[in-house]
Amino acid sequence: ELQGVNRVLDAAALTYVAAAIQSVMTLAYYAFILMGRRDD
Repeated sequence: ELQGVNRVLDAAALTYVAAAIQSVMTLAYYAFILMGRRDD
């Protein structure tokens, strides 16, 4: 039973990691757009 709990917790942790990575990538995307506008 403890192994099952650990698997669920690991899966939950991975979803948080994936969400954090997606957030950083989104911020970088908008930052590149803003930087591109400044060059024009």
